[in-house]
Amino acid sequence: MEHNRALPTRITHSAMGSKWLPPKTLGGNIARESLYFYHNGNATRVIAPFSASSRIQFYSCCSLYYDHGEFWVVPFDATQRRIGNGVDTTAARGYGEDENEDAGSTSQSEDERDEGENGGGADTDEGDWVRPTFCELSSKGESYIGRRQQNRRLAVSRLDQQWATQLFPHGYQARQQTSNRQRGGLVGELPLLLGLMSFSMPPDRVLACLPHCLGNPWQCPPPEQCSQGCGWDDKRGVVVTVYFAPSQTSSSELRNYECGRVGMILP
Repeated sequence: MEHNRALPTRITHSAMGSKWLPPKTLGGNIARESLYFYHNGNATRVIAPFSASSRIQFYSCCSLYYDHGEFWVVPFDATQRRIGNGVDTTAARGYGEDENEDAGSTSQSEDERDEGENGGGADTDEGDWVRPTFCELSSKGESYIGRRQQNRRLAVSRLDQQWATQLFPHGYQARQQTSNRQRGGLVGELPLLLGLMSFSMPPDRVLACLPHCLGNPWQCPPPEQCSQGCGWDDKRGVVVTVYFAPSQTSSSELRNYECGRVGMILP
């Protein structure tokens, strides 16, 4: 996990309501420090730096920024390549920016999500900054978060789900709340979820706090330790890269974990 800082460039566009958008030029995103963690399926600990090898393989990556109540994501290391067309005067289009944010289907099958993630169909914004979005997994109101999903908000949240307000600003939170403990829950793209979790705490607390949050299941830090929004520093960015050890797991098992086939990551 790398903490980024954006060069002091403000990108505005009338269609985006003069929102700041992260840099798109090569060199516009700069890594500041790197942290390394190991998760064994039940607990997480800090480890020494390493590089990919035959024993440790790359799984997926994302870069994530926060600014004024919005997150922006791309599915790669933004410090290593240009974003989209590489021009900072054009705004990222973003998915789910339509005024009618909940129009159309509110669910997507696992096969459809797999097809989208593996390149099924054209997608001109694959390499541009987009807003993380959601789809509803089931009639229980469980949500999947990623890119190119249908909905701007969580499907359902329970009154006892602390993570729903710790991870997400108001514009991402569910309009439907329930006390039914059989409803609600979150899964999704692992690097994105890890990035969101790191934003639930100040940058200088990530090394100490994050391992305690990534158990089985995950949980956010207690509000008395990290209050809502304490890590939402405008223009703060992270790059999250997920690796796996083939001797211990596989890419298909990680994908099953992301899709909720083995339970909710955040129940």
